[in-house]
Amino acid sequence: MKITRDTPEQLIVDHFSILMAVMTVTFGAIFLGTGLFHLFQGKIEGLIFVIVGGSFTAIILYYTERVQVILDRQTDKLIIRRRNIFGYKQIEHDLSDLDRAVLEKSVSNRRNPQELYRATLVLESGMSAGRHPIVEVYTNLPGSRETVHAINRWLDSHRLAT
Repeated sequence: MKITRDTPEQLIVDHFSILMAVMTVTFGAIFLGTGLFHLFQGKIEGLIFVIVGGSFTAIILYYTERVQVILDRQTDKLIIRRRNIFGYKQIEHDLSDLDRAVLEKSVSNRRNPQELYRATLVLESGMSAGRHPIVEVYTNLPGSRETVHAINRWLDSHRLAT
């Protein structure tokens, strides 16, 4: 996650996993190419590569999305935009409903457990009261923690000014 605008009037947070997208497309191309190669040689097993590889690629690309969170004081809006290869979705909340951002923690299910985190927005009031993760996946990268600090600092600066 990256802060792309930080002014007193507006805070914009962007998230896009370019590495995940490149790896997924590469994985899909390898499976599709292998499957087509075998199909053109008359081997029906190639169909398995095409179906399984294509299905996994589509599922992973569905979760590979660009997320943009906009906190705008002038319009009193919190806007969450999500875009993936299957479409675009925008959700708007009143900025005054946003109480804070929190860092949610999960522990991986490996032999050597690892702590993973994600940034989540907490809306205390309004029709959408509750927790709203910015991204669904947990990660061990520092972006989630930095995003939570930036959002809370930005919200606190407005509360102190009023």
